[in-house]
Amino acid sequence: MEPITILIYVSTVVIAAVWTFLSMTLYRAYSIMTKVERIVEYIDHVKNTLMTWEKIPMKFINKMLKKF
Repeated sequence: MEPITILIYVSTVVIAAVWTFLSMTLYRAYSIMTKVERIVEYIDHVKNTLMTWEKIPMKFINKMLKKF
């Protein structure tokens, strides 16, 4: 076998291994980011709910003050 043929085979195997490792790593990062995005959306929902609950007594107090 010629050295160039061996080099092509070795480089093909190395590129395939690196590509597989890279794709697995990127998939794992994507799945982690998806979970983080869901958690952030949930926290934002809870924050908005609490802000709404916080406004309820103030609205009631403002209505009562306007009546007097």
